[in-house]
Amino acid sequence: MFLKFWTCSTWFREKIMASAKVAKIKKQNSVSKKEGEDPNTPPKIDSYEILTTLGTGTFGRVVLVRHKENKDYSALKVMQITAVIRLKQIEHVKNEKEILSTVNHPFIVNMQWAYHDNTFLYMLLDYVPGGELFSYLRNHGRFNNTTSNFYACEIVSALDYLHSKQIVYRDLKPENLLLDREGHLKITDFGFAKKLEDRTWTLCGTPEYLAPEIIQSKGHNKAVDWWSLGILIYEMLVGDLIKKLLVQDRTKRLGNMKTLYKEKIWKRKMTQSCDKLVESQIVQASFLKIQCTIENLKFEILSIFYYYYYYYYYYYYYYYYYFFLLLSNLISGFKSLI
Repeated sequence: MFLKFWTCSTWFREKIMASAKVAKIKKQNSVSKKEGEDPNTPPKIDSYEILTTLGTGTFGRVVLVRHKENKDYSALKVMQITAVIRLKQIEHVKNEKEILSTVNHPFIVNMQWAYHDNTFLYMLLDYVPGGELFSYLRNHGRFNNTTSNFYACEIVSALDYLHSKQIVYRDLKPENLLLDREGHLKITDFGFAKKLEDRTWTLCGTPEYLAPEIIQSKGHNKAVDWWSLGILIYEMLVGDLIKKLLVQDRTKRLGNMKTLYKEKIWKRKMTQSCDKLVESQIVQASFLKIQCTIENLKFEILSIFYYYYYYYYYYYYYYYYYFFLLLSNLISGFKSLI
């Protein structure tokens, strides 16, 4: 059993190292092609052919472009300057540009160059054709242990790299994870990322993935990324718990008395899955020199489930307690009238 587990862990490590080596070679080749060019020369937007829109946002859009000479595909992020100023996103955009210009990792959507004119801001990024992890997770409902382990290891590798450069990401979620043509993950959207020496008090991120210290305004550091990773691992293993609680059909809603026995079995299987994944995660983390323990990471993953699960049942029995209390008072009232 241990040999099988070790073989699986070794395969994941070799896969990640191979991906990193390929990305490094590609980066060296791209740098060697640009040797001799003047770095102060602004890029020529006219050198690219706009093909289609990949996505739209509040103050810009991302379009698929192709270089007219070498036919390479890239993603061009175009942001309207007036909209960035109006929505007070200047600092976020500046941070994103500065951070992307200093990072290069196989599991991050790297930036090739940045440029601006009087109207727009431009960022040329790697094109990742596989789409969002969110779409695959929504279609499948949840992933098995092997798939969740594979994706979690690549996220750990990327976060460890960012933290080594004193960068906190702060927006880890399935919508910001893209899949390349080989099935590997790449983190995108560094609008909330920030270089951090000690702590910061900015309230930002996606509500479902926020760490408690962010919500309580106690000041936070790079540890908030590991909290978000715990929520993401849980979501990959068991799916979206919020949707299970908000089902309109009461007979299918999580916590209903008719499905209580099945939910206990589901809870026990989920706990066993978390145990196996966490133990595997620690083995992978040891290769990346991340100091954490099985119990701490297990607590972060399972505490999310227990919070919603027991909160719902507390509310459920709390409701029926007052219902029967009201019923007993009515019966007492009728007896007094008789």
